[in-house]
This record gives sequence, structure tokens and C-alpha cells, in this order.
Amino acid sequence: MIVLGSIFISCKSDRESKPQYYPIKFFIEKELAFIDSFHLPIIRHEVNSTGSSSSTMNINAFRGVVNELLLNNLSNTNALDDYKESTINDLSLDFITLSYSAPEKNISKIELHIDPQSEKVKSLYAEKTENKNDSLITRKILLTSGSQLLINTIINSNNTVEKRTERYNWSLNHPK
Repeated sequence: MIVLGSIFISCKSDRESKPQYYPIKFFIEKELAFIDSFHLPIIRHEVNSTGSSSSTMNINAFRGVVNELLLNNLSNTNALDDYKESTINDLSLDFITLSYSAPEKNISKIELHIDPQSEKVKSLYAEKTENKNDSLITRKILLTSGSQLLINTIINSNNTVEKRTERYNWSLNHPK
């Protein structure tokens, strides 16, 4: 009986000593559920060195984009354990910024901008770098709650630089 009590106490102290991070994965999944529940159209607009294009896409294709960019890296419950967290309460801009940084990680930086009154996330910003097929790919990602996902991509390959901007828009006010 004494052994069980000491095991329970040690497990409880381990849970209490672990840092509690903002549930970023939950926020992203909630945003996807919002789009899906209202059957919002998603407009994709891309600008690259060859020009620009626009198209619509369904929620499943959009989920694939979001999974590739963010959720695959943040799905593990311990995903943020190696990140350093900092908080800034900016009274002049009226929002709180939660920052997570880990320079050695694939997603090296994540920032959440939170409205202090409603405690809702206004936007999520992330920087992601990866090596793929002898190219260094850097993405700067901005997810604005209720309206858009913006991705600026820079691909460095064989002494050439390619830049691409993708914007995915949805809104309750957007015509279907």
C-alpha cells in the first residue's frame, strides 16, 4: 500500500513539473472544424516567378496542406517540450504574444497572438525550414483566425532562389 501511494505521488509531481503549453494543435483543428462546419469555400491564390493563379479547393485538400505545414510536427503531445516559451503582454497593441522557439527544430518559431479580453487566438505565425532534394526550403506561415492562411516560401537550390506566396482565404462573409 505504501509503494502504491509513493508511485502515485511521484507520477503526480512529474505531471505538475512538466510545463503547460498552449494547445496549438487544438487551435488549428478548431479552425479546420470551423471551415468544415460552415462548408466555407477555400480560395487559393498563388504568386510565383512565372505569374499568378487562383482556384478553389475543398476542406480535405486544405487539411492536407495544414497537416504538411504544421500538424504533422505538432501532433505529438510532447511536441513543444524542446521549445523555449516566452510571453509578451503588449498593452499598446492590445494582445498577448506567446512565443515558442527551438532553433534546431524543423519549426523553429511559433507565435500565438491572443486577444486578452476574449482569450481567443487572433493569429498564429510559424517559421519552418527543411531540406528536400538538395534544396533549403524556408516557409513563413501566418494563420489568421476565421479568414486566411498565408505562406511565403523561399527555395534555395543550386545557387538559385525561388520565391512563392500562397494565400488561402475563407470567411463567413465570403460568397459560396
